[in-house]
Amino acid sequence: MPPTARAAYRDFQVDAVAVRLYALTWDVSPTSTTPEPEWSLLLVLGAQPGTQLPQSITLSVQDDMQLLTQETLQHAPYLYAQVIGTWNEQFRVTITLPNGASLTLPPFAFNPDSI
Repeated sequence: MPPTARAAYRDFQVDAVAVRLYALTWDVSPTSTTPEPEWSLLLVLGAQPGTQLPQSITLSVQDDMQLLTQETLQHAPYLYAQVIGTWNEQFRVTITLPNGASLTLPPFAFNPDSI
């Protein structure tokens, strides 16, 4: 992770479950195989202090066309997901509980002027 990475977290309620989502973003330097500028989004889903995530909670990330990754909690305190896209690509994140209740967040987008 480069020193220019930026991070933030936010607490949410999904149904009656208190979750905390950390988001880290950074610029990915172009290479010979990917000449277009890209960015990386790393997400970490955990419980708010004093609570626990329910087993089988799911963290999903998709772009405008498809599901990119879906992680389900199995005997761990955190869920992790990472995606990479072009600077103009946005990602939608959904947190889904085992009972089917879900929360879809506004799209994550990269702002290269903020680095």
